[in-house]
Amino acid sequence: MQKNKGGGKPFRSKLEPYFEVISSARRQRQTWVEISLELTNKYGVDCTAQGVHSFFKTRVKGRLPLGFEPTPIKGAALTDATPPANSIGEKYQRDIRTRKPKAQKPLFIDDQIIR
Repeated sequence: MQKNKGGGKPFRSKLEPYFEVISSARRQRQTWVEISLELTNKYGVDCTAQGVHSFFKTRVKGRLPLGFEPTPIKGAALTDATPPANSIGEKYQRDIRTRKPKAQKPLFIDDQIIR
């Protein structure tokens, strides 16, 4: 008996090319029904709201939350904006050494000052 070795192309959703369209629509707070109608009317992709939701949920799993995608930063801006790695720690240590204790408010009990 011959065993199936599983050749062929791996499964790919028909919604895969429209992932950016779906994610931008979700950022604009469109419902799943509105997104599925847009995909059907504008792009000719026959899909249900539940199908779009399942695809999106599976595709986004393990990523950053929607709206928290990192924005690309240019190389020059990155080197100018970030201080050297140890300068933050040095500043923190300097602040601890030069910090003055806060003055405590005196306590009043029955017209007597207690410190």
